[in-house]
Order: sequence, then C-alpha cells, then structure tokens
Amino acid sequence: MIIPTVGRNLYYKPESMEKAYEHDQPFMCFLCHVQPDGTINVLVLNEIGSPGMKEGVTLAQDREPLEGECYWMPYQVKTAQSQKEKEDAGT
Repeated sequence: MIIPTVGRNLYYKPESMEKAYEHDQPFMCFLCHVQPDGTINVLVLNEIGSPGMKEGVTLAQDREPLEGECYWMPYQVKTAQSQKEKEDAGT
C-alpha cells in the first residue's frame, strides 16, 4: 500500500458523463488533501485539460478502481513493490 501524500500525481477513472469523448483512458489528477477518513481531494484534468475539483474521492489500493475513484500509476505501484521487497530482504 502506498501512503497518499499531498502533491502526488494519480489517475482518476472518470464516470461516463464526465468524458468529452468515448474512451477508456484515465484523467490526470493531483492530490491536494488527505481527509481524516482516508478519502482524498484532487484536482482533476479532463482529456482536454480543463480542471475540476473532486472532494472525498476514494483511492483504490490493491484493487481495480471503480468509476469516480483514483488510483496509482503502474510505475508507482511497481516502484513501491520493489522498495518493499528490498526492505523485506534486508530484515
């Protein structure tokens, strides 16, 4: 599990009504705040770069995201797994 921190880049899985075009690509987003309940506030950029704020968004960890949720980029997950393996090997 990656700990969410302010300033991180994430993907946002848009709901069908949020898309300007029919596609399966995620939107880019920036983590602005971590709520006490673990949800996050993000600045989302849609496919034409228009910004929008989302509050109380679920961050899908260790599972596929649902529409309207954020998730880590594949390289971030791979890097976190590599770091964990190195830590585990050192103990």
